[in-house]
Amino acid sequence: RETIAANEWVVKGGNKASSYVTPSTNNMTIEKNAKQEKFAEADGLIGGSPVYYGQPNGALLSIIQRAFFSNSANIAGKPAAAIAVCRRGGATATFEALNMPFQMLNMPIVTSQYWNIVYGRSEGEAALDREGMQTMRTLARNMAWMLKMREKGLEEAPQRERKTMMHFIR
Repeated sequence: RETIAANEWVVKGGNKASSYVTPSTNNMTIEKNAKQEKFAEADGLIGGSPVYYGQPNGALLSIIQRAFFSNSANIAGKPAAAIAVCRRGGATATFEALNMPFQMLNMPIVTSQYWNIVYGRSEGEAALDREGMQTMRTLARNMAWMLKMREKGLEEAPQRERKTMMHFIR
């Protein structure tokens, strides 16, 4: 197991927002480094974020979006799970936002007994959320089970169609 913190990434942000930039440009890419290559080595991915203004941590979202865009071949199809930690509100919106990129890359989403949300504000408080901690333990067991199934070859990946892109402006 390895944890890579969002603040360890070098993110190059372009000065314009565009959904049509290529991974070879300086816009919307992460500098190629050992951390990005960790995706190729990973068996699965768990992304967690505190809730800020009803959304995931901006740096984490930036990393996920840019790494997934520029490195999708090394990420696609791997089991993934999202976790949101909040004081009071915004957890489900954060949880949904973290799960969306996983779906874009055909990543099986590992579930638990409930949404992967834990409540707590200060350091150590989340550990007092008994239901949240049970949800995390269940999530961990489910992720371990899915990884073991894949390792044993008991789960054959479905054949993928070539992606068709469409827009509705004519």
